[in-house]
Amino acid sequence: DMGELDIPVYYSRKHVKKVVVSRREETFRITVTKAHPGADLGAHLVCGEKGVLHIKRISADGPFSEWNRKRPEQAAAPNDIVVEVNGHRCNIEKEFARSAELSILLAREVLDPNPQVEAKRLDMQECLRKFFEPNWPRNVISIGDSLQEQQAVQKAFHDTGGGGGTCKTVSLLGRPSLVELDIQLRLMMVWLTRLIQHSCHFEIGLDNPGNQLQLLEDDLFGVESVPFDPSENIVQIHSF
Repeated sequence: DMGELDIPVYYSRKHVKKVVVSRREETFRITVTKAHPGADLGAHLVCGEKGVLHIKRISADGPFSEWNRKRPEQAAAPNDIVVEVNGHRCNIEKEFARSAELSILLAREVLDPNPQVEAKRLDMQECLRKFFEPNWPRNVISIGDSLQEQQAVQKAFHDTGGGGGTCKTVSLLGRPSLVELDIQLRLMMVWLTRLIQHSCHFEIGLDNPGNQLQLLEDDLFGVESVPFDPSENIVQIHSF
């Protein structure tokens, strides 16, 4: 379909039902620290079937969200099951109130492949082939607010024989405030040309801690660039 700006629009959700997945359980441990034993967790826990405790939602502020910001690769998420707290598997809810330092074992059902990633990959692959076939993809940059988009475009790029080009992804904040959204848009306006001209693969996450963004900006504005040729570049900007 053609969008309002007369550019192709792809609706990946149409592929979700076609994706065949297998299911497995994955466990991982997180450590959260409360101000004191009785302090709020910053997460709403619900007791489901057979007394299984799972995460219903995670607040924007609190011990859980603080852990997620520091360790995004091992972040807790809604629907995760609480298996163990500080070595205890019985009376788990009471264990949450006994200590400020909590070592929590979580279990998560993992779908392989992730149906959202696979559905987006199929659409992105179609888009890449439409732009580049019979030539291999040359310079692809994807800007979006979801990890699924980042993973999908990387896989689509390599699946279409992208060894001769560059694949660059920019991951924006998942739930930005209006101020953060404004900053992101201004940052992209300044960076976009340099991002396109950058001659290497990269993965950028705007939620990187510390001085990572400053180091990245120094790198972008100091690296060897390649000339911009509209016929050899594709930019996918996903919904903010």
